Amino acid sequence: MAAAGGSARGDLRAGKRPPVGRQRPAPHQLGATHLEIGYWIRRSAQGRGFVGEAVQLLTRLAFQELQANRVQIHMDPRNIRSRNVAARLGFVYEGTLRCCAPGSDGQPTDRHVVALVREEFEALPWAQGPAGPTP
Repeated sequence: MAAAGGSARGDLRAGKRPPVGRQRPAPHQLGATHLEIGYWIRRSAQGRGFVGEAVQLLTRLAFQELQANRVQIHMDPRNIRSRNVAARLGFVYEGTLRCCAPGSDGQPTDRHVVALVREEFEALPWAQGPAGPTP
């Protein structure tokens, strides 16, 4: 899987097939000491490790190339798959932002916040190696 294009934002592709999702660091935060990772994935591509691989790649980029001190992910509390990916990769649950984001119906919804700080990242087995399937 690779991100299309030469930027930190891109389509997630498996070989030359159509994109299976999209990943990005929040663009207004590039160069900051902390970054937020965002992503979505097509339903037909779920459960195949693409999101875990993308999160590993973006997290490495943030800490190793952009010198971030912190990487965070905000997610819908109902999104069990995102919560599981973050937990498998070592992200730490920090809390819930209540009524902070519009839901699909336009009403305010909660967001869970998970994060890694530099010291936690450096202790992870996948921190230095190439991205692979999510454990």
